[in-house]
Amino acid sequence: MAKKNKVERLNRWLTLGANIGVVLGLIILIVEVRQNAKLTRANMEITKNSFLAEIELNIAKPEFAKVWIKSIRNPEDLPILKCGQ
Repeated sequence: MAKKNKVERLNRWLTLGANIGVVLGLIILIVEVRQNAKLTRANMEITKNSFLAEIELNIAKPEFAKVWIKSIRNPEDLPILKCGQ
């Protein structure tokens, strides 16, 4: 009978330890998922900023700058292009 109580007691402690391990594992998983989401958002922001910088650099080229200035100052002087040209 005493041996049965020791086995049951050990079983309860092992079950408690396993349950605590599962809870700790879930907490670690939640922290990692949140960290991954933050890194993904930061990466998307960096990609967007790089893309916008590339657009600005392309607009700053002399041939585009002339057209850009002309479209602001004298839009009526720009040729009207038809689709397919």
